[in-house]
Amino acid sequence: MALKNRLNSLDQLRGFAFVLMAIYHFAYDLNNFNFIEIGIFTDFFWRMMRYLILSLFLACVGASLFYAYHKSIDPKKLFKRLSVVGVCAGVISVATYNALPNNW
Repeated sequence: MALKNRLNSLDQLRGFAFVLMAIYHFAYDLNNFNFIEIGIFTDFFWRMMRYLILSLFLACVGASLFYAYHKSIDPKKLFKRLSVVGVCAGVISVATYNALPNNW
């Protein structure tokens, strides 16, 4: 089922950011478990990739919020979206803290 009022370019940008994030985290995990040795925190490439991924996701969030609320803000809809994001962030934080308490 196709969704109405979707911006393909925004979805593609979000998908590109997701692919970059998967590559970054795959390299991070390989480095963390000593399968490869790279400067994930010190090498210019990996630092810039991290900043690029973060910037892409934040740009997508900002554009999505603008397109969702450019006519008027629906507090109920906004609270629902923020609640879902907040709960997901909390779950990820708890899981990361339990898995890697020194690096969460």
